Amino acid sequence: MSDTDTDSSFQQTTKKPDHLTRPRHSYVGAAYTLPADDVESKRLITQHHLLKRVFEGNLLAPVILEGDDKVLDSCTGTAIWLLELAKEVPASVLLHGFDIETRQFPVTNSLPGNLELSKHSVLSLPPKWTDRFTIVHQRLVVDGLRCTEWPQALKELHRVTKPGGWLELCETPDWSAGPINEKWKELLRDVYNDLGLVLDGGKDIECIMRNTGFVDLQVVERTVPLGTWGGKDGKMQSDNLMEVWRGMGRVVLEASKNGVRTEQELNGWLRELEKEYKEFQGTISWVICFGRKAS
Repeated sequence: MSDTDTDSSFQQTTKKPDHLTRPRHSYVGAAYTLPADDVESKRLITQHHLLKRVFEGNLLAPVILEGDDKVLDSCTGTAIWLLELAKEVPASVLLHGFDIETRQFPVTNSLPGNLELSKHSVLSLPPKWTDRFTIVHQRLVVDGLRCTEWPQALKELHRVTKPGGWLELCETPDWSAGPINEKWKELLRDVYNDLGLVLDGGKDIECIMRNTGFVDLQVVERTVPLGTWGGKDGKMQSDNLMEVWRGMGRVVLEASKNGVRTEQELNGWLRELEKEYKEFQGTISWVICFGRKAS
């Protein structure tokens, strides 16, 4: 898919489905806050291309994939990262993605022959995967992993990485605009606290990786424009963020302490946020941390 195709498909996500009726994941016990529907799938694909431009590639870890190397994409979503990587590596390299929800997976017969997908939780991966993967990749799961679950998730990712292999994580530690955005951020912090999640968990990924046993850690952080002042990419960054907020509408409405009780109130917040992202010179930060499993 070209960036032009992606930009075009993203415009369709400006439709505003009812916050309370969008389908969610069906995995018992999971805390993921975003929906699992076509609108969210299109957003994830657009977000992938935004991140690819921000970091100038699909993968930062210093690994050359060849021969019978194996790649794992944790919480793969639409598998767009794997689909893009498949264009860059030999067909002999096995690409595997997993997620707790399969409805966003591509149609099986559209996948390259070396790419497979399965349903698993990052908290409990198959025993046969121990020491299996040359590179393990995961991004943007602060919306789905509770504070208490991060250590177990990283323990599992460390276990399935082969000795000498790499783990690469991507999260967003912060974003800024104007006063409405700051009030919204505090509202979300209360919602996340109620759910046991961490709003700015991206700030902690280096520490968590080090505590799990990964070595040779490197952190790459990029801060880019958020809003129309940043041109095409700046607008796409704010459009993407607005789709995240719309996708979280049901969670915000169901939270017990945040003070947003009706869809009318929620839509008022969203209108003001969208207006602010057009008027303020906001920024959003993205961070990638990668490290090696000791041989």
